[in-house]
Amino acid sequence: MKRMGILGPSGTHSEAAAIRLNELSAEKSELVILPEIFEVLAAVVEEQLDAGFVPVENSLEGSINITLDTLARSEKLIVAREFVYPIHNQLMARAGVE
Repeated sequence: MKRMGILGPSGTHSEAAAIRLNELSAEKSELVILPEIFEVLAAVVEEQLDAGFVPVENSLEGSINITLDTLARSEKLIVAREFVYPIHNQLMARAGVE
């Protein structure tokens, strides 16, 4: 089974998107959670992982510079697939609480 690095921690939108992508893929991967985008990409370059799944943009800040800069500077990393995962955040509050 292939190993795919993802941005952690567990419970994030990145993990949810990776799980969904894995469900849709014909070839399943073991998901390996790493704490930083650069660590995911470096592990792929160093062949510790078969693939990496990292965000290139988000709804709060737009482009993720560390991802784009690392991809642009590496001869070993290629973009193999794009996965658009819609994020829906909700703000909830309990009425009447002071």
